Amino acid sequence: MIQNDILHQSSCVDTPSQNGVTERKNWHLLEVTRALLFQMKVPKHFWADAVSTACFLINRMLSSVLNGDIPYTALFFTKSLFPIEPRIFCCTCFVRDVRPQVTKLDPKSLKCVFLGYSLLQKWRLEISDSDPPPATSLGDPVPHTDHDSNLDLPIALRKDKRSCTYPIASFVSSNQLSSCSQCFVISLDSVPIPNTVGEALSHLGWCDAMKEEMEALDGNGTWELLPLPTGKKAIGCKWVFTVKVNPDDFVTRRKARLVAKGYAQTYGVDYSDTFSSVAKLTSIRLFISLAATYDRLLHQLDIKNAFLHGYLQEEVYMEQPPGFVAQGELGKVCRLQMSLYGLKQSPRTWFGRFSEAVQEFGMQKSKCDHSVFYRQSEVGLILLVVYVDDIVITGSDSAGISSLKTFLQTQFQTKNLGLLKYFLGIEVMRSKKGIFLSQRKYVLDLLTETGKLGAKSCSAPMTPTLQLLAGDSELFEDPERYRRLVGELNYLTVTRFDITYTVSVVSQFMSSSTVAHWEALEQILCYLKGAPGRCLLYGNHGHLNVECFSDADWAKSKVDRR
Repeated sequence: MIQNDILHQSSCVDTPSQNGVTERKNWHLLEVTRALLFQMKVPKHFWADAVSTACFLINRMLSSVLNGDIPYTALFFTKSLFPIEPRIFCCTCFVRDVRPQVTKLDPKSLKCVFLGYSLLQKWRLEISDSDPPPATSLGDPVPHTDHDSNLDLPIALRKDKRSCTYPIASFVSSNQLSSCSQCFVISLDSVPIPNTVGEALSHLGWCDAMKEEMEALDGNGTWELLPLPTGKKAIGCKWVFTVKVNPDDFVTRRKARLVAKGYAQTYGVDYSDTFSSVAKLTSIRLFISLAATYDRLLHQLDIKNAFLHGYLQEEVYMEQPPGFVAQGELGKVCRLQMSLYGLKQSPRTWFGRFSEAVQEFGMQKSKCDHSVFYRQSEVGLILLVVYVDDIVITGSDSAGISSLKTFLQTQFQTKNLGLLKYFLGIEVMRSKKGIFLSQRKYVLDLLTETGKLGAKSCSAPMTPTLQLLAGDSELFEDPERYRRLVGELNYLTVTRFDITYTVSVVSQFMSSSTVAHWEALEQILCYLKGAPGRCLLYGNHGHLNVECFSDADWAKSKVDRR
């Protein structure tokens, strides 16, 4: 306090006159509060709401102390004086009843009494005693204040009594899954991912994962510490935390990865070519479809620290990892000898080395997708697809697949993850019907990120009669948030074809999104909440023919009349 020029002054006991400014403000608040309570005949246990309303009104009245200015405007001169329409304290109002147990024959609104304003919602209301809620009520309606002794507490202490009207537990169920699949699904949610380095270092499991990564980097000779040469610039780095799934009882393991901030690199100085093949999602779906049709196993391998196997030709300097600055080496930087995650050229150097290794084994590169390799022999067929450092293998040559795994182990430090269960955020489950693909965890994380876990679900991703146009309403205040959410929903269409059309529509307004476009995005989220675990099934249809379905209407679009 002293450092901020704040002095602590005390007054004598039982001498409120010595603290005139505070007492004057208390007197003013109580005078207005009593006027509200007495004039509107409000019970005393609503005193906290009356004080809050009095404060709300006083802050929006002219003040002689401020030479006729309004206190709220003096503090927040850019904000609206009344963001919501002011109402008379304790007036009668009606609120729409959105509880799920309300039937078609029940009243559609509840008679309430207006008790003031709230920071979390528009108004604070109390259900009128003359119009009680239906007898079938399973909980307190929102907004609503309970008639109990806790009403005498301040408003801030009573907020935790409110519960979610549409809990996500009502829409998520694993009862239809097998016991093994249930264990797998639960294990994905059992380990929370830290958001900061400090949070990770304070957790023993994540701290061990970071130490394991540092040991791998040191053992591989990834860098050497030296002073930054004159005229050179060091790029930063950060920690990225993920959860891996082991084949033994689906126990999750923590993975910490050091990633260079490659966006700070300069073309022609510390990198040149960057292009690297990445497996197409259509190729991955084709792999799974073939495995389902021929009833073949899908094997998954993970190459530990894959990008560390590439050799750098350029001169790249990087800051020391956060939380792991070498003792006595403060001020020095890392001269990278081997490639690292995040560098512009790392995908190219790693894929080049991996491609040479598998072709040495006898595999051939597909001309349609360079991340797909195959080997056809008299014994059978081997198929391999690689997505950065995740590998999926299938085929009819079981002995050849085992030999391929052994060969890769001699070339790189690989980890056999057993049968395919979790790949690129996609949950893979098998049954007698075929292979199911689901992004349940991805959907739940998306709902958590956007604050829609407690939202009301809807039955369709878009209103059938809705026509979205450019500039149809005011611009959305956070266009970056809009673009990020559209990108996340685009990846969800890997398994959720039911939202593909709707996502394609909202993707057309990335450059100039409006409030109406954002509301359309929110409806997609509410639709996803209704069935977050919906799966895509690849079954054995007994043939490899491509079957298609298309639907169209004539000139319905107002944009291009297609």
